[in-house]
Amino acid sequence: MIPGEFVGFIPSLPPITQTVESHTLTYAFTWEIQRRQDHQQYCQWYFTMAEQHRRELEQMRNDVDILGWVRRDRR
Repeated sequence: MIPGEFVGFIPSLPPITQTVESHTLTYAFTWEIQRRQDHQQYCQWYFTMAEQHRRELEQMRNDVDILGWVRRDRR
């Protein structure tokens, strides 16, 4: 067996630093995408809740003021 006989048959592996850098970059990118999607969902929820609260406030403004009737009697 010659010492350099199998050199051509063994595929060269990428350096470990390149693999780690690639994994780190992929993880950071995935994390950023997830945070942006979470933020977008939160903004949508917040907008929906704000609109619902505005409608409820308008309904409450149009309701009969029972507490006002009670307080007027005490004055």
